[in-house]
Amino acid sequence: TQYPKGDFSDNAQYWLGEAHYVNRAFAAAREAFKKMINEFPQSTKLADAKLKLGFIEYENQQFAKARELLGEVVKQYPDTSAAKMAEKRLERMQQEKH
Repeated sequence: TQYPKGDFSDNAQYWLGEAHYVNRAFAAAREAFKKMINEFPQSTKLADAKLKLGFIEYENQQFAKARELLGEVVKQYPDTSAAKMAEKRLERMQQEKH
């Protein structure tokens, strides 16, 4: 809170979302990731934050929204680890018939 635009603010915001995500506090995680995306659009964690938003929609059984978000990660960030994870989740969803 003392340095909202400091050098590591984007990372801090991302990891706040990640902490909520692993604790299955999906609403809080969604808000943290969205805030990171909106406030730090040049962050190196952008692809990962968008990936987690897709994972959150999957966990909440909002499969159409999850597919949309994961597809965006694949298109916007090809050849990244986030894109590879998004592709794997999309394949899983297809196998699960979601």
